[in-house]
Amino acid sequence: MADEREDEATPKRATERGSASARDTRERLCTGECTRARTRAVADESWWQPGLVVVEFLNPVEPEWFAEANRAGRPEPNAPWLDVFTVWDVLDEHGLAHDPEWTFDYDASGLSPDSDRARFINFRFRPDEDVVSISALMRGMRGVVFAAPEPLLAAPDELLDISQPDDLPLVGSRPNETPLLNEPLATSGGDPNGKAVVNPATQLQNQWYLFRCEADDVLTGRAGRGVVVADIDWGFRVSHQDLTGGRIKFSLNVKENNNDVTRGPRVEHGTAVLGLLGGDDNNAGMLGFAYEAELWAIQADNGKGSFDSGLWARAIKIVSDRPSNGKPKVILVEASSNRGGNVEMSSRVRKEIIDAISGGAIVCVAAGSAGLNADDDHSGVNIPPTGSILIGATKYTANTGLHQRGASNWTRGDRIVVSAPGGINHDVTCCNCADDRYRNDFGGSSGAAPKVAGTIALMLEENPALNHAQVREILRRTGRQISVTDGKLIGTFLNTKEAVAEAARAGGRMRQMFRRIGDFFGGLFGRGGD
Repeated sequence: MADEREDEATPKRATERGSASARDTRERLCTGECTRARTRAVADESWWQPGLVVVEFLNPVEPEWFAEANRAGRPEPNAPWLDVFTVWDVLDEHGLAHDPEWTFDYDASGLSPDSDRARFINFRFRPDEDVVSISALMRGMRGVVFAAPEPLLAAPDELLDISQPDDLPLVGSRPNETPLLNEPLATSGGDPNGKAVVNPATQLQNQWYLFRCEADDVLTGRAGRGVVVADIDWGFRVSHQDLTGGRIKFSLNVKENNNDVTRGPRVEHGTAVLGLLGGDDNNAGMLGFAYEAELWAIQADNGKGSFDSGLWARAIKIVSDRPSNGKPKVILVEASSNRGGNVEMSSRVRKEIIDAISGGAIVCVAAGSAGLNADDDHSGVNIPPTGSILIGATKYTANTGLHQRGASNWTRGDRIVVSAPGGINHDVTCCNCADDRYRNDFGGSSGAAPKVAGTIALMLEENPALNHAQVREILRRTGRQISVTDGKLIGTFLNTKEAVAEAARAGGRMRQMFRRIGDFFGGLFGRGGD
């Protein structure tokens, strides 16, 4: 179990960790006993939480305005901006199963009547009601900003077609090369731009993606030091050898309100994500993109396979509100709809993302992996933008000069900012079946997102003053174009080296600007003996 204490990062002691012979025995392939949940996943015919519609009003409202007992007497509230009688008519026609409640009153203690969060109300209709049609009716009412059903959630890789091969198979055996920072799996495959090859002794592939993203030039000097990265996920094997030794500084099970994040049907998902994001530099296995960042392991899933967006929204708020001791904070949201769509179609999740960004966090979101347009929800309604760093995935190709969008059934959309390697069968990372096991098959936006989040930690180590908008713009500008055949772009391809370099340049420009401001006021008011 992870320690909840806010300890400082454990100093690296590379010379004390692991001999060559020990590394040979630690680099082990998953034996397949932890069959992935996604291989059995099918899309639920119901994509929405039964009966639930979340309505965002123009101004704060009281749930009591819409309660059945109050509607019976028709006491119109003092809200001339709201077509309240039309709202009541919809509620009467379709029938509420429960009294309305504030969406973000998580502990039922009430909200300030003038709070911005008091603009959101949960309307819970009978489970057999058509929540899509009800939402459409309410969106057309005066005083309603937006109304939508709430999606059931799943891991972003839940509906990946894992039988669909990448462009080219693995070739040859692993060349003899010195691993990056002596991590056995952190090799280029004999190509400076990264190529996936198999170690015939272990059947494990290499971390070719470190080199394809040009992170190898950065990781010898940058490690995400002084940056917090919180992974909101489906559970974790915190005892894995690349996640121990003080790597996880805070853990929380949101449903149970304790620090046991090890239970649930998709523990392998969070384990794999944290390996890619922050796997330790311990000479034992793999190397994460931000191997010295402070990791927070947040299990939004309740340990029984929950699909409730409310838990994920609450997790984002908890992480956003939690002090980070002055360190920049990156939040990674590893969830999608249960149909593989953009989780931001959830009004609850979307609002918390917006508030987290306005509160100073940098928020990354896996776009999903089921071929949907990330700009729209399942009923074709455009999702109000959050401004998050929405992340897509590319497939593996041995042609290192070509970056190709993921397979035809992978999510795309104009608002995807950046994509990173997400080859389904070529994404080596930590496995949850044992503390010293690794796997070749992860991928999709589930695997792409931690590579981007780790890169952001490297950027913030270089320039802690960067805000969310600046990080987002740097990622958009520094990546290379991704090859597509249908015109549906998915952002640019992650270039860690250029992103970190641009973060440094931005820091220099900021220092120069402050210096000029200081010179201006110094000249205006005089300095010293002038």
